[in-house]
Amino acid sequence: WDLRHVYSAGEIRARAAACMGLDGKCDSVACSRYVSTLDEDYVWDTCVDCQEIDYGGWPEDEYPVDHITDEHREVIAEMCSKVENPNMPNLPSVPPHPEVPDTAGPQVTAGGDAVGDQEGEEQASPEEERWDLRHVYSAGEIRARAAACMGLDGKCDSVACSRYVSTLDEDYVWDTCVDCQEIDYGGWPEDEYPVDHITDEHREVIAEMCSKVENPNMPNLPSVPPHPEVPDTAGPQVTAGGDAVGDQEGEEQASPEEERWDLRHVY
Repeated sequence: WDLRHVYSAGEIRARAAACMGLDGKCDSVACSRYVSTLDEDYVWDTCVDCQEIDYGGWPEDEYPVDHITDEHREVIAEMCSKVENPNMPNLPSVPPHPEVPDTAGPQVTAGGDAVGDQEGEEQASPEEERWDLRHVYSAGEIRARAAACMGLDGKCDSVACSRYVSTLDEDYVWDTCVDCQEIDYGGWPEDEYPVDHITDEHREVIAEMCSKVENPNMPNLPSVPPHPEVPDTAGPQVTAGGDAVGDQEGEEQASPEEERWDLRHVY
């Protein structure tokens, strides 16, 4: 059984999964999800106490996350255990900073020549780190406090509305509220959003839970999703030879595809 998921503070507060231990009689909230190596569909959600009984506690290494915040630990202790000082994962409280290779000096080839010192070549410079907005937390995620803001050296107590990812390390993420986003990233980006609209309700939740100012800045996005462009197929499509597509003998004229809505996700 491998530990595949550590439930976030928001998921635990929202009671996303009940502990399955003690033959289903445990009434604590699950903090961990284990998966069988024989069957990926066979999962087991467990609290800290039942994890001690069934799996011998937290693993020594190989976690699906790289850190557990102090707030996260407090929520685990409060809702996922009945002992006074439950065991906690052996992980740091803040995300580790990605190691950046030392490229201050010239890189030397096997032949002894410095890379970039050949005639007509400039010395290569290390890639500059950028932070891209990869996720805007939904109204439901914000209400469930899915992620705490990591700004102000971890002292901000607002709920995160945005997740940024480093261009140097995809595993290095930063969750931020509107106010700390202004400090650290200069506010919302001008373009390149991971969503195409923000509803009025979503804006109200962001303003209420992700900021302490009266009228916080909001994303420059419409309140309704843009309607997809539908090609004009009202008339027959004509080929280069002048014949209408579908008018050849024995063929029916093609009609535009009818829009359907498929259920793709059950929360």
